[in-house]
Amino acid sequence: MRKSRFLLRALWPVASLAVLAFAWCIYWYIASEKAKESFAKYIEKNRRAGIEITCADARWGGFPYRFELRCSSLSATGERGGIAIDFSGKSVRAVALAYSPLHLIVEIDGPFSFSGADRAGSRTEVVSSGKPLRTSLKLKLNPNRADQMSVEVRDQSGTITTSTPDGGPAAPVPYTLENITIHTRFAAPPDGDVAPFDVAATVRQIVYGPDQSTLFSTEPLRIETASIDANITALPFKPGLTFEERARRWQEGGGELTVRNLDSASNFLTGTSSGKLALDAKGRLNGKLEWRVSGFDDLMARLLNAGLIEEKAAAVADTILTVLGKPDENKPGLKLKTILKDGKLYFGPFKVSTIPPLY
Repeated sequence: MRKSRFLLRALWPVASLAVLAFAWCIYWYIASEKAKESFAKYIEKNRRAGIEITCADARWGGFPYRFELRCSSLSATGERGGIAIDFSGKSVRAVALAYSPLHLIVEIDGPFSFSGADRAGSRTEVVSSGKPLRTSLKLKLNPNRADQMSVEVRDQSGTITTSTPDGGPAAPVPYTLENITIHTRFAAPPDGDVAPFDVAATVRQIVYGPDQSTLFSTEPLRIETASIDANITALPFKPGLTFEERARRWQEGGGELTVRNLDSASNFLTGTSSGKLALDAKGRLNGKLEWRVSGFDDLMARLLNAGLIEEKAAAVADTILTVLGKPDENKPGLKLKTILKDGKLYFGPFKVSTIPPLY
């Protein structure tokens, strides 16, 4: 009798571990099958919406600690929101840890390419290579959406080609970047298919150019650092909307863009900004932004030398800066206020430009 009790006590931990291991295997198998089913539904949903996604040589694995999908290559072609897209990447790896299955991490190895063309015929193509493009998504079970998303791009180089229907094909413009990180999240629970979003982004070491068709024809743009912290209210996140439809619904819902802080430092201009922007019923930007900038005189000289502005316009800008610019002994640069009203851009009371409507 004593031997039987001793044997039961000795075997109890082993039996418990065996039951837990068996239960874990069942959980992993069920969750893995659910992930495959969700991925298949995602592919079909996009196909019906006009986007054909191909995951070549799809392989599922990761047992016992994670769920993993590998593709030898990934491509997406079709039209979404009035934009014809064509994306291709090398190997792709999507991973979710078994104890946190709704936190998805996706890595795409380079080289990869992306092109987008609108219905008017304007086209942009990006070809890049470097370290994997890394995306982090935190999902909800219901509804099926990304509550938080992070995208990190590191150590990339390649070319950007932009062409317009009347301008013909343009020469590829080289670029390099050290790091771009973007974070988005719902700032509050969604109301239907609209929600407030928080957006934060940082940029480090981007070089673009030289580009013969822009200000950067002789010297490339070099952004040392840049960051933005902003909130967008009433943003429609329903998939399939064109940019114009999304902008119109944003305006009708009383949406606002609040720039809490924008910082940038480059070889052309350095400054900070904050303020609010919105759209009126005609799709025109309205709002105010306060700026503190340095290097504006040098920028005007560069624009003038590149033939992008006339001497009269440069003289007017210089006068405006002299009249409105407010130097601060404690902070470098000039303090300026820009106003957007009825499609017009003002520096203080001076109108300097007309901004076309978004729809």
